[in-house]
Amino acid sequence: MAYSKCPPMPVIPVEWHDNVHLTSIQKENNAFLFRTRVLNKAVTFAVTFPAVGGVRLTAVNVEKGFFDCTDNGAITYSGKKYLKLTSGNRTAVFCKDDACGFMLHVQNADGETVYTFTGADILFGFSGNKLKKFAKMKLFGDFTNDEVLYGLGERYNTLNQVGHDALMWNVDTAIHGGGRDNGVDHNESYQCVPVLHSNRGYMLYVNSMYGAWFDFGKETPHRFSLDFNGPVADFFVFVGTPKENLKSYADLTGHSIIPPKWAFQYWMGGGAPAWRVDGRDYKDVLREYIDGYAAMGIRHVAGCYGEGDPSKNKEGYEIAAESGMRMFIWNHPSQSIDFAKEVLGTEDMNELPYLMPKGRKTTCLAINGRNWLDFTHPNTKRVLKAFYKKYFEWGLKGAMIDFGEFVTPDALLYNGKTGNAMHNEHSYWYAKTMKEVFDEGANGDYILFERSGCAGSQAFAGQFGGDQAAFMYGLKQAFYAGVNMGASGFNIWGSDIGGYNGSTDDETYKRWVEFATFSPLMRAHGVGNPRNPWVHGDEAVELFKKLYWWRENMLDYVYSTAVNAHLTAEPIMRAMAIEFPREGLDHVDTQYMFGSELLVAPVVDLGRRCKMVRFPAGNWVNLWTAERIAGDREMMVAANDADIPVYLRAGAAMVLRLGDTLEITVPFEADKAATALLVTPADGKRTVRHYFDEKTFADFATDNANGTAVTVKNVSGAKLDAVLAFGVEAKKVLVDGKEAAFTAENGKTAVRTDKGFKTVEIF
Repeated sequence: MAYSKCPPMPVIPVEWHDNVHLTSIQKENNAFLFRTRVLNKAVTFAVTFPAVGGVRLTAVNVEKGFFDCTDNGAITYSGKKYLKLTSGNRTAVFCKDDACGFMLHVQNADGETVYTFTGADILFGFSGNKLKKFAKMKLFGDFTNDEVLYGLGERYNTLNQVGHDALMWNVDTAIHGGGRDNGVDHNESYQCVPVLHSNRGYMLYVNSMYGAWFDFGKETPHRFSLDFNGPVADFFVFVGTPKENLKSYADLTGHSIIPPKWAFQYWMGGGAPAWRVDGRDYKDVLREYIDGYAAMGIRHVAGCYGEGDPSKNKEGYEIAAESGMRMFIWNHPSQSIDFAKEVLGTEDMNELPYLMPKGRKTTCLAINGRNWLDFTHPNTKRVLKAFYKKYFEWGLKGAMIDFGEFVTPDALLYNGKTGNAMHNEHSYWYAKTMKEVFDEGANGDYILFERSGCAGSQAFAGQFGGDQAAFMYGLKQAFYAGVNMGASGFNIWGSDIGGYNGSTDDETYKRWVEFATFSPLMRAHGVGNPRNPWVHGDEAVELFKKLYWWRENMLDYVYSTAVNAHLTAEPIMRAMAIEFPREGLDHVDTQYMFGSELLVAPVVDLGRRCKMVRFPAGNWVNLWTAERIAGDREMMVAANDADIPVYLRAGAAMVLRLGDTLEITVPFEADKAATALLVTPADGKRTVRHYFDEKTFADFATDNANGTAVTVKNVSGAKLDAVLAFGVEAKKVLVDGKEAAFTAENGKTAVRTDKGFKTVEIF
C-alpha cells in the first residue's frame, strides 16, 4: 500500500447500481442521447464524435470530466434494431439489450468491433442519506487471451498489465524506503494516468482526475474493472494505431513540452546531503565535481541539479557559470505563511494561497509540518514569483517540482473542489503555475521536471522517475516507468542515474548510465556515494566518456525526437507495440525504440552479460560495430558491462554532430562540429523527418534503388558536411551523380559533402 507519510485514498462506502434500465433514445445532429434510470434517477448519456478523434460516451448530467471538447462531428444514422452512428470515418453501433439495457459497439475502419460499452458494465456508487448522491463510478470490460493492455502513466512493474492491479492515486512510492525488489508487484505510482492501450486497436481514456483502483484480470480472468473514487463517467475510445491514438489524446489533454536543446545534454547533480558529505563546504564539492569531469576531457556539463546549498547561494551559480553550467533548484510545494503575508500585504486567510481544511477558513492545512500551497489559487503565482526573484537574477535555469502527491482528502481548495477530487489533479495546476513563473523569470530558457503528474501535466513540465532504489531492481523499475510514460503521453522524462537513495554499486551505475544515454533526459541525482563516474572505477570512466560523447553526437537527433513528440505525440521512448503494432511484438517488453531510428535493449539484471533481443522484420545494424543483422527473429547478443545493445533500423537517417575524423564517441568542439547524416542500408523506400526546431525540418528519403546499398536524397536541401553509412563498406560513392572520395573500413563508409548534396548513392 501507499507510503505511510502520504495520504491514502479514502474509502467511500457506496451501494452500486448499474444502467440496465434504458428509458429513451434521442437522435440529434451532433450527439446521440439515451437515458437510463438508476435508483429512480435519470442519467443522460451522450455519444459524440469529437474533433480530436475517437468516440466519446459521457454521462452528461452527473459530474463533468476534466477536459472538454464541444466541437463534435455531425452524425448520420442508419438501421433500426442496430442503430449505426457514423461521423466521417468513425462508426459506433447502438442497440437495446434485455439483459444489459444497451450495448454501444465502437468499430474500426474495417467495421470490426474493438470495444463495447454496456449498461451492465457502467455502475454508479451512491452514498449519503437515502442514497441520493452520485459518489463513485465503476467501469467493467472484457479482454481476450492474447490481448495486451498497457499505459496507466508511470508503472514500475511491467508493460502489459494483464494479471495485475494498479492504484491510480498518486503517492510518494518511496521505493528507496520500502525494501521492494523485483519480485514484488509494484502497483503504486507518482504519476497515474487513466490511459489504456489495447493491441486490439483502441485506446481508452477515462476523463476523470479522481483516484481509482484498476484490476486487469487479477481478480476475474479476462475481465477488467476501473473503480473510481468519484462519479465522472466520461469515456474516450480512440481507434487506430497507437501513434494515431496518442495524437488524439494529446490534442485533447495537451502536447508535451519542448525544452531548450541544452536540456537534452548531460546534467550532473545530487541531493542536499551529497553537497555536505563529511561536513565539507558545498563550494569545494561543486568544484570537485566540475574538475572531475574536466579531467575526463569533459569541460561542458549542461546543468547541475544543486539541491540545497549550491542552488540556494549566489556563489553556487557563480562557480557553475565559470564552466558554462546552468543551475537547477529543488522546489517543495510549500511556503512560509509569514512570507506570503509579506508578499501579498494581507493576513486574510482567504487571500493566502494555502490548502484549507473543509469547513473552516481561519487556518491553513498543515501536512507533515508544512504549509502546502494551493496551486488553484491565483495568489500562489504571486508568492512564487517573489520567492524566485533573486534566484532568477542569479541565473536559475530549472527546477525539480517535487512532492506533489500530498493533497489530503479533507482539503478544500480555492476552486471549490475537495482533496479527494484534487489529489491527482493538483499536479496539473502545480506544473502549470511553475511554468508560468519560469516563463517570466527565466525568459523561456529553462527546464522543469515534476515528480507527480496527471493527464495534461505533460503540457507544462518534464517528468522524472521518482526515487528509485540505488540497486539493479531500481533500474528495472525505471526502465518500465519510462516506456509506460511514453505510452501515456509523457515524453520529457528521465530517471536518477544510479538510483536515488543509497550507495550504488559499480555495475548498477554503469548499466544506469547506459540506460540514461538513451532516455529523453540524461541526469544524475542521488544521495549516498556521488553519482560521478570516477567513483566507480576506470571502466566506468571509459564507459561514461564513450556514452557522453555519443549523447553529444546525437544531440540534434534527441532534440528532433522531442519536437516530433510535441507535434505528433509519437513517444521518444516507444514500446515495441507502439512502433510495430502489426508485427506480433506486443508482448515484447524488454527493449524499446528511442525515437524512430534506434532499437535499445538495456541490461537491467545483475550479473547479466548477454541480452535476448527481438528484431522486427528487416535488416538491423549494430550501432557500435556496424554489423548487419537480419531481422524477424530473436537473437542472444553480447552485452558486457561496457556495452548496451543498440541497433539502427534499415534505411535509418540520423543527423549527428561529429569532429574532424567523422567518428562517433570521439571528443569534439561543439562550435567546430561537422553536421553529418548517419544512414544504413535500405530494405526499400523510407522517409525520415528531422526537426531543427518546431517550424523548421528536413526530410531524408532512403532507398536501395539502382543496385545501391543505400541511396539517400536530401529532399529539403539541408546543409550537411558529411554522410556516414553503417553496415556497408562502399566500393563506389556518387554525390549528385559524380564519383566522390570516401573512406570505407570495418563496415562503415564516410563521404564528405562540404558543398551539400541532393543525392548520395553508396554502392
